[in-house]
Amino acid sequence: MAQQTETKAKAGAAIIPVTPFQQNCTLLWCEATRKAVVIDPGGDVPDILAACDALAAPTRYEPYGLGVHEALCCGLPSIVSADSGVAERFTPELSGLLLHDPDSPAELVERLDRWRGQRDAFQAATLALSATLRRRTWDVMADEILALLV
Repeated sequence: MAQQTETKAKAGAAIIPVTPFQQNCTLLWCEATRKAVVIDPGGDVPDILAACDALAAPTRYEPYGLGVHEALCCGLPSIVSADSGVAERFTPELSGLLLHDPDSPAELVERLDRWRGQRDAFQAATLALSATLRRRTWDVMADEILALLV
């Protein structure tokens, strides 16, 4: 069996949403194949997320970002726009994955490189956030909303 060596090559390419269709899609990066793919919101999302190492959603506008929330709940580190609603859920340990200019391919590549360089730390922080997010069930949120109304 051949011995496998680890390489530290930088991300060579990134797919940036440029059309209205792609603006509602998500970029998924697979470290094993070093390939990215843009997917639309349909399809078998849990299987797609399970096959990926990280998610990048460089949207210009996203009121919340439920797809990113779902990825985080699955323990998938996510690179998102700092202005998206879901960014409010990011802990300080994950702030290095936030994009301040979602139109910048260079910033996205830099965030992918940062994720690759600190993969274990970002994975641990994502798993901690995942546990917190998964505790917030619909019933918990409904109780919180009702408490605000009374």
